[in-house]
This record gives sequence, C-alpha cells and structure tokens, in this order.
Amino acid sequence: MIDEDEFWTRDDRAVATAVLGHDTVLFHVASGRIHHLNPSASQVWQACDGTVSLTSVIDDLTEHYRTPRAQVRNGVLGIVAALASDELLREVVRDPH
Repeated sequence: MIDEDEFWTRDDRAVATAVLGHDTVLFHVASGRIHHLNPSASQVWQACDGTVSLTSVIDDLTEHYRTPRAQVRNGVLGIVAALASDELLREVVRDPH
C-alpha cells in the first residue's frame, strides 16, 4: 500500500513523455503501452520527481483545486498506485539516517 509520506519518481529511462495541452501521453518503452493522463494525473506525474513527498503533492493539489484534502489524497494515491503497477513510477528509497 502506498503511503503519502513516501517519495516517488518517474522512470524517465523507461518512459517517453509528450505533453498535449494539459494532458500527458506516456509511452512505456519496454511494454509498448501508451497511457493517457488527464490534467490532474499529469500534475501528479510531473510532481513525482523524487524530491517531494506525496504529502506535498496532495497539499499543493488540495490548494490548487480547492477540493477536500481526503478526496485529493485518494486520487493522488490511486494515480501513483496505477502508474507504479504499470512500472512508470518507482518509490525512492530514502536513507533512514
């Protein structure tokens, strides 16, 4: 299960990205699969650069969309889970020290 305190990053070596307006199209090179991300999923994709926690992503999107945090949290964690299961995102393992 994905936790909002985790850091996630795009696997830029395995994914070709094209931005079309507010949407993003991802091409997973190894599988040949194409993924179309709507504007909010695109924002999650762009934010997952390994430098910020999902908590920060959720807080930023909550403020941007003026939507209840619980709703944004569920959406962000769902998007990250879907992208991770398709090997488009990977968790950043942080040194506990």
